[in-house]
Amino acid sequence: MQRDYYLSVVSELFDFRPLMDTFNRVLDLLDGHFRRSFPKLIAEYKARTGTIKTELMDVAERFKLQYSQIVIASADYQTNALLQERLKKGADYFARKITDVEELVKKTSVKTENKDVKKRYNDVFPALKEVVMQKRALLNCVKADGFTLHSYLRQRALLKVKSKKVKSRRYGHLAHTT
Repeated sequence: MQRDYYLSVVSELFDFRPLMDTFNRVLDLLDGHFRRSFPKLIAEYKARTGTIKTELMDVAERFKLQYSQIVIASADYQTNALLQERLKKGADYFARKITDVEELVKKTSVKTENKDVKKRYNDVFPALKEVVMQKRALLNCVKADGFTLHSYLRQRALLKVKSKKVKSRRYGHLAHTT
């Protein structure tokens, strides 16, 4: 039972489907409403879609087989040195690969006068920034300190609290100005 939970939490760390889903929502919005204004940006987003699929999602699936086998085969998987080494190296690899996506997200800035499109953009784009930032922060934490359930869950909770504070400030500010 604990082993299954441990594996599910490790798998969550190396699951890039939420990133791909959010990234695709942003790409769909950009492609549908900003095609003429930002063709180069859209081309970059389309190129990163391939990167996310091949260098993050596909590699993560193969990596899952590796760490799952170690966890299943090890009596004391939580302190297994080989597992910790693999998880640190995996976190290092994925943190480096997610940097390309993060850089694209950081340089993305689009403007529109269409209120509906602006609202949709203001919903989906911050969600993408949040997914990228949280994933990168968690990967960097594991890269530096290894993986323990306690430290990972604590770091994840802190990131979610920080994200909620930012959202409440942002939406609280909007509520006062409208």
